[in-house]
Amino acid sequence: MGKLRLESGTYYEVLLNALSSAIKEKERQIQDAYTDDVRILDRRGEILSQHDECDIFLKTANECTPLIDDFRRIHMYLSCKYLDNEKRNK
Repeated sequence: MGKLRLESGTYYEVLLNALSSAIKEKERQIQDAYTDDVRILDRRGEILSQHDECDIFLKTANECTPLIDDFRRIHMYLSCKYLDNEKRNK
């Protein structure tokens, strides 16, 4: 098997960039699902699972939140293990 040649950085830099993008995308999906109707109910202190208009938001949040957490853990692991202090502090 030949050497992997990347155009935009090292293998780990590319993975870290991909993870950062994935985290932002999942957070955006949750934000998009947090509609005005959901926001109003949430501000009133309503139990969101009792309202049909919150189903999409709750489903999205339940699917995306564990992925975001896992992506952040992997990102932190790779950052600590493979990037030098200078790059982590940028």
